[in-house]
Order: sequence, then structure tokens, then C-alpha cells
Amino acid sequence: MRIEMTDAGVAVHKLLGTERVAWQDVNEVSADYYGLHITRVDGQVVTAGSMGRPRATWFGKEAKADRWVRRIKERAAAAHLPDCDD
Repeated sequence: MRIEMTDAGVAVHKLLGTERVAWQDVNEVSADYYGLHITRVDGQVVTAGSMGRPRATWFGKEAKADRWVRRIKERAAAAHLPDCDD
């Protein structure tokens, strides 16, 4: 199980398949004890359960999932910006 960022969006590879979320469809990204959650614009949530932050939650430290959240949010924010034709 893994997460992959591409030019088109985020791919969450799971045991029984892959879920893809286009950058324009990313509404919110968060991580907790149970995994990394990507909420789509339509409200559907894609969860990467292998990317949780159990120990970091207890000790108040940054986890690998926190770094993924930050990177996904940055890429999604860039995708939501309108194109500038100067």
C-alpha cells in the first residue's frame, strides 16, 4: 500500500485496487490515528490506512503522514489557481 503523486492527481494504492483523486477534486487532506484522508469536492473520502500517525499523535511530533498532507495540500492548491495568460 502506498501513495503516489502525479501530474494528474493523487493515487492511493490499496490491497484490492487503486483510488485516484484529481488535483481539482481535492477539497481537504488530513491525517490521524487511522490514516491519511483525502476528502473530495463531492464529500467522498479516500483513506490511506497505512499512512496513519499513531505514535506521532501521542508524542505531538510530525509524522510521515504530516509531510504527505502538507505536500498534497500544496499541489492541490496550485491546481486550484486560475491560469494566468500574460
